[in-house]
Amino acid sequence: GDTRAISSSHLVSSSACRCFFFFFFFFFVFVFFVFFFFKYTATTEIYTLSLHDALPIFSIFLFLIGAFASDTVVQDTKEHDPSRIVIDEWVGQWLAFSMMPVTITTGLIGLVAFRIFDILKPGPVKMAERLSGGWGIMADDVVAGMMAYFVLLIFYTYIQ
Repeated sequence: GDTRAISSSHLVSSSACRCFFFFFFFFFVFVFFVFFFFKYTATTEIYTLSLHDALPIFSIFLFLIGAFASDTVVQDTKEHDPSRIVIDEWVGQWLAFSMMPVTITTGLIGLVAFRIFDILKPGPVKMAERLSGGWGIMADDVVAGMMAYFVLLIFYTYIQ
């Protein structure tokens, strides 16, 4: 009995180390890329890419890392959607705020809308959750984030 418990905890720590390494390696590569190659230079009137505009790109990048890392954890632990995986929540929430000016009002509405779609899992969110492995873990929050984005877009366009 003890050998199984030790090997199981070893698998979890092994997958956690791999996820940690891949996430931070790609995160630092991305940050370096954004800050040193895509700068806003007002003096030359050349607009390349601001940090706010980079959010959708960063979200896609994190989606791919999250899908790989989540799939690794699922394979090692045999759990369907481990609660310790939170990168999917980050990606979904960031997608909700992509290409949108964020104020306190839109921030609260986006957060509440995302959480409602993530918890209730209406049609498309539930369908995305049925994908296997890391893709399903990430996809349901991406769809919830896109739905929250449209709620924010409607609010920002018609109400504010």
